[in-house]
Amino acid sequence: MTSWPLMLLAEPVGSELVLPGNYWWYFVVTATTVGYGDFSPETTADHFVGAYVIVGGIVTITTVFTRLASKIELAKGRRMQGLDVVRAEGHTVLIGYTPGRTERLVRQLFAGRIGLLDLVRDR
Repeated sequence: MTSWPLMLLAEPVGSELVLPGNYWWYFVVTATTVGYGDFSPETTADHFVGAYVIVGGIVTITTVFTRLASKIELAKGRRMQGLDVVRAEGHTVLIGYTPGRTERLVRQLFAGRIGLLDLVRDR
């Protein structure tokens, strides 16, 4: 947000680089270190602002993607640890496993021969 006003001050009057669409294209291209192509700084002052955009852009993009990755990892970790609240209806959750017994209970449950109370009593 600070680099655009600086570029407005540094660029010569009438420069197409400071037009909003062009500048933000320049920002993304610079920040991702892809290279300029169609827009590049013209004066020494522009080069200083360009350097500011490069460093600021890299920091901005790195921060955005780091925070995004962190949020995704946190959500995944909470889910893996069973800390997410699940709001669901019409589901049956079986906790624990006993070979043979669990399979028999699941078959009976799917066949409709037993209900939840029967599962609790079968403990």
